[in-house]
Amino acid sequence: MFFGYLMGIEASACAQLLLCFALLRCYLCEKTFLRSDNLRTHMRVHTGERRYKCPVCDKAIGDAGIRLRHIRVHSGEKPYKCSTCEKSFSGYGNLQNHVRVHTAEKPYRCVVCDRVFSQCGILRRHMRTHTDHRPYSCSLCDKSFRQSGTLHKHQLSIHRQ
Repeated sequence: MFFGYLMGIEASACAQLLLCFALLRCYLCEKTFLRSDNLRTHMRVHTGERRYKCPVCDKAIGDAGIRLRHIRVHSGEKPYKCSTCEKSFSGYGNLQNHVRVHTAEKPYRCVVCDRVFSQCGILRRHMRTHTDHRPYSCSLCDKSFRQSGTLHKHQLSIHRQ
């Protein structure tokens, strides 16, 4: 059914949708990736490995690209500018997401209920509403949640953390 659905959409939307349903999955948090090097870099989130340091504040960071974006916090550099409203962004992905505010483009469609989304991550989060998959577990009790924000609210309200 999923690949039959892909046949009916344009190539760019298809490529974007495939990004949402990538083949490589983190066994700890279920995040998916198209490239093995991205999964390997992601695993540093779980291991706590921080190979790179910010030269300004000495913050330890696990990825060179994220380090570069972090340094822009100190410099205020925002090299990616929206051609419609002139708003600037420190990361190219942030600009891409912002442009959809002007175009109202929602290229990510749920294959279950046909709801559309402007960002891949929002579609990924939405897909969990169609399953009982709850990847965010409370370390203080046996409750699990579909969204990290819900886990955070639970820990604040129930466990006061």
